[in-house]
Amino acid sequence: MKNKFALLALLITCAATSQIGVEPEKNEVFESAHEKGSVSFRPSIGWISQKVEISRNPQYLSHEFKDSNIAIGLEVEYVLPTNRNKLAVIIEPNYSQFKAKSEYDNPGPTNGQVMLEFKKVSVPVGLRYKMFLTDETKAFLSGVFVPNFISGAHYSYSMNPTTGAYLEETSYGFGLGFGFEYKPVSIEFRYNTNVGLNPNYDVSYGQFGLILRYTVFRIK
Repeated sequence: MKNKFALLALLITCAATSQIGVEPEKNEVFESAHEKGSVSFRPSIGWISQKVEISRNPQYLSHEFKDSNIAIGLEVEYVLPTNRNKLAVIIEPNYSQFKAKSEYDNPGPTNGQVMLEFKKVSVPVGLRYKMFLTDETKAFLSGVFVPNFISGAHYSYSMNPTTGAYLEETSYGFGLGFGFEYKPVSIEFRYNTNVGLNPNYDVSYGQFGLILRYTVFRIK
């Protein structure tokens, strides 16, 4: 009997000794509930292809304007402390210009021209979903609501520069984007849906762009 008690005591001692210095297993569920969010600031520059269509005009034929230009902005991204940091809220104010001409048939010896130009500030706000390809590389999808604020609009004809159409100063649209992020650099292809600039003249504006961003600093 004494030998049995001695053997049992020895087994308990060995078991206790084997647990010393062993780290407890990580609880992934518990850790995921305590993920930390972060805020990133990224200056951006983009190449944008813009198109304005005027499909109904009481004086002249319909017109189509196309312009490629540069947009500059600043993106602020807040990565939510949930879902393994895959979901983020984004806002990216940016500034761009539009200036283009279109020709139309004229009874005279030369065709007439119509000019359209304006300045635009857009403030896309939305969500971004990230897919981790490696520790340093991510693919992402973006969906944004896009308020547009237009100023300095000028729409006139060569035959009568005082004749033109009024453009709405505020319009709203939506955008969808797909891109990649590698360390501090990201690139995104984004398409913005058409928005109306003048309901009386059926003036619509659409945009497609390629945006390059660089993370200057991140707050965790």
